[in-house]
Parts: sequence; C-alpha cells; structure tokens
Amino acid sequence: MKKLAYINGIVGILFITCGILLQTVTPVKEISGRMIENKATTVKLVKQNDYFRNYDFQYVQNTTNTTPKNYQDILNLVYSIANNGYDTFTFYCDKNYKECSEDVKKITLNPETITTINNYLHSYNSFEEIKIGINKAGEVKIDFKKKYSDELITKINEKIDEIYAASYIDPNGDLVDSIKKFHDYIIEHSIYDTDRAENDIKTHLSNIAYGPLLEGYSICGGYTDAMQLFLEKLNIKNFKIASEKHIWNAIYLDGNWYHIDLTWDDPVTPNNINVLKHDYFLINTDTIRNLDLTEHDFVLSNYQEMQN
Repeated sequence: MKKLAYINGIVGILFITCGILLQTVTPVKEISGRMIENKATTVKLVKQNDYFRNYDFQYVQNTTNTTPKNYQDILNLVYSIANNGYDTFTFYCDKNYKECSEDVKKITLNPETITTINNYLHSYNSFEEIKIGINKAGEVKIDFKKKYSDELITKINEKIDEIYAASYIDPNGDLVDSIKKFHDYIIEHSIYDTDRAENDIKTHLSNIAYGPLLEGYSICGGYTDAMQLFLEKLNIKNFKIASEKHIWNAIYLDGNWYHIDLTWDDPVTPNNINVLKHDYFLINTDTIRNLDLTEHDFVLSNYQEMQN
C-alpha cells in the first residue's frame, strides 16, 4: 500500500505534511503611515545567510530590485527575501504600479503560489507561515515564520555530518552512487508516521528532516527535506515539487532534471516490514506520471524544469 499524502495549509501556504487539509488564510493587515519620498531607492537586500541559493529557476529568479513594477517582480522579490534568509522585510511599490497591493495579495494569499515559492528555497530558509501588511501609499511588510529553528538546524547538521562520514562518500566518486546511499539510508532508518498522516497525532517532527534523521519517523515532508539536505551536502542543484496531495524531490544531474520520491520508495506494508524500493529514484516526468497520477499530478507550469 502506498503512503497516503494530503496537505496542511497555514496562513496562505500549502504546508505539505501528508496530513489533512486545513487551509486557513489570515486577512491582509492594512498598516498605517505614509511613504517617504524617494525612500524606496534606499531599501536593499544587503545580506545573504548560509542557505542562500545563487542560482535561478524558471518560475522565480533572484533579484535585488526592491521596487517592483509588475507581478513577476513581486514574485521574484518575495522569493529573494526568503532566499536571502530574512525573517522580515519592508519594500515599496513603484509609484506607477497601481495594481501592486492587489498583486501582493494575489501572491502571498494564494496557497499554491506560496507553496511553489517555498519549494525553490533551501529547506532551512523555507517557512511555515507568511504574514503581510500593506500601506495604501505602497509600503509592503512581509514576515516569515521559519520552519526550522537554529537549535533544530544544529542537531540536524550534526547528524548529517555523522551519516556522511559513516557513508564513506568519495568527493570525486559517482554522484548517483552517493545519492542512492543517502536515499537508502533515510528509508532504512525511518518508518512512515501513520499517526500524524492519518490522525494528526504530532508525537514526532516527522514533517521535517528532524523526524527521519533523529527520531526514525517520517511523512512526505520529512523524507523530502532530509533528501534535500543531503543533496545540498553534495552540491547538487535541486528543488521540491508539490502536487495537491504530496511532495517530493527534483534534482539536476548530467544536464537533466529527475524526480526522486522517497515516500513512494518506502511503502507501508500490512505487517510493517521495512521495504526499500527504487521505482521512484532518478526518473523523468513521463515515467513518474506513468507510474502514478493519484499523487504525482503536479502543475507543470510551476515546475517547468521538469518538462521532458
């Protein structure tokens, strides 16, 4: 039996946990005050944390333009603020961009859009909540609640370093072999958290990498984040893909993009015997759709790299 995966949304984001859909969207807060003349030109993205990604995607691109003039500018700016590692940031709409406030709402209060932005971030820069405040004069304040605390990051990184050292990874060796080692390790050292997925019983942090790596329990979000962190360790370009019911990894290898889905390579069995498969290991989009469309029917326009 394959693992059942659903969606959990918090404040405008489809937070994929393989649990039940609870889509709650907080109303946009109107903030008071006036925009100071020419203040927009002084606002800059001046810092990058350790988890900044210096490459672009077709859906979103890094930008230093903090005075958006169109919808795509806002999309890129929201991504770049999060990608740089900010918890909060204020920017100003171009004075001639009349639809700016409405476009900010369209982006930040649309669960699919925010989930897609989130999936292009390093897991440690990803967020579980986003809040916005909009001034009628064009001031926009964004606050993120990060998915990972500094304490969790420290513990997870220590575990990853321990696993990496024990796996005898050759830095100059075959990348596919290294990816497979980590794929297999995660599956062999964790079981599917049916309590959380089916009954919303949150005994373990199985929705993030901490669950499979330190507690031995995972759901699709935990498998995907854990795999991504190992891909980052190997310096492999990657992102996450979400459908309405599921989430998994995409990686760039030898000039092509491939899917990896640890959740479906670690099926739930009636007698709870641990099974390791490779049906969803480094496959293209046609293959994954031929294998399953119940949970892998994603919006291709959101993940254009995955076109065969």
